[in-house]
Amino acid sequence: MSGCVVNPFGDFLSAVEIIKHADLVISPDTSIVHVAAAYEKNTVALYGNDKHGCFINNDVWGPGNKNAVQLVQNKNNSKISEMPLEIIVEQIDAFFSTLAKKI
Repeated sequence: MSGCVVNPFGDFLSAVEIIKHADLVISPDTSIVHVAAAYEKNTVALYGNDKHGCFINNDVWGPGNKNAVQLVQNKNNSKISEMPLEIIVEQIDAFFSTLAKKI
């Protein structure tokens, strides 16, 4: 995708700086999702449908950010990598449509 930035440095502090300047963050990594929440960034957070002990992962560790959308696998104990790409692209398109209306 044109205009996307992947952290070329691989360390967390560099990722934080990239997030700070991002228009949209897309991540399955909760640390990245929470940094995006701290900066109130538009976020598409990706979650498998799994439990950690008796807690549903995305309910407990969700972003807590009004600008975030959580995409959660429907099937129990399913991996994020099994999420249909169309669902993710739909949310990205929705973000850019909203952004275009503001301009």
